[in-house]
Amino acid sequence: MRGWIAAIGAGVLAGCSGGATPAGEPEAVLGAREVVLAIGERVAVPEAGLTVGFEGVPQDQRCPIPWQCLVAGNADVALRIDRTGTERPYTVVVLSSDRPELIVAVDGVRLELRSLIPQPRAERPTPPGEYRAGIRISRLAP
Repeated sequence: MRGWIAAIGAGVLAGCSGGATPAGEPEAVLGAREVVLAIGERVAVPEAGLTVGFEGVPQDQRCPIPWQCLVAGNADVALRIDRTGTERPYTVVVLSSDRPELIVAVDGVRLELRSLIPQPRAERPTPPGEYRAGIRISRLAP
């Protein structure tokens, strides 16, 4: 099963170079700081021939502000990953904030969820347009 190995991860996004692809997406540099995406945004990773998009937050059960919880809770983030320049179907991968030691590996590229903001609030659900996911994109160690 070449290519897609899904594991679950936690946390803030990888670095963005500020460049843009012909499709108008910003570009990420492998191993750079982190990329922060809003739902519906995508980032090209030219070195890896991939485009990564933030599809949504299927579940957010983190402890809401101002509650004091015994457990921090968990949120899941769905990412869409496309192979650049091919007709290969995309894959949606869910990263989970409760397992920071795990990541998603795609064709030699490591995707790690590093942050998810904002923290939920007790008085209202978080509108999807407010979410930002931080993802670190790097090359897998050989």
